[in-house]
Amino acid sequence: MENASLDGTLAAMRRDFDLTFALAPAVERAATESLLAIRVREDCYALRVAEIGGLFQGRRIVPLPTIVGGLLGLVGFRGQLVPVYDLGALMGYPPATEPPRWLTLLHQAEPVAIAFDTFDTQLRVERGQISQLSDLSGQWPAQRLSSLAGAVRTDMLRPIVNLPAIAAEIVQRLGSAYPNTASPNPLQVRSNAS
Repeated sequence: MENASLDGTLAAMRRDFDLTFALAPAVERAATESLLAIRVREDCYALRVAEIGGLFQGRRIVPLPTIVGGLLGLVGFRGQLVPVYDLGALMGYPPATEPPRWLTLLHQAEPVAIAFDTFDTQLRVERGQISQLSDLSGQWPAQRLSSLAGAVRTDMLRPIVNLPAIAAEIVQRLGSAYPNTASPNPLQVRSNAS
């Protein structure tokens, strides 16, 4: 009888021990956030890793004749053509002197990518290091505030790009460029024939 009791106690201790390792990462993830430190033109920003579907460098963008502001062209991802938009143009920057080298896919129902100039590093920060958007007013141009979702303070203050707002800006630009066209997938590139 003692062996059965000892075996039960050991099994319970083993489960408790294993459970402590299973729970630790979940607590750590809740207290921290992963960000990509990037630059648009020469300005520093951050992107939430949870809002993107990958980071890519040096993909060939096939230009398109278009009236949609910020649309750079198409790029192939996983056997699918995806429209690529210049993040700087979507945020109100003047046109880039060189094509952006870095791309990221947005988490959207329809695939869409944004391009930016420079990837600096990946950041893992405490949630307490992330400030609200109201903390940026007066420090950042008003026309860009609608594209931001707070800021992260590391060695510098990096505004966090509001990627859902960027996706909404793309939809709005498509609607403005093609006002009489109903599209079930507003993030898809529309041809001039539509």
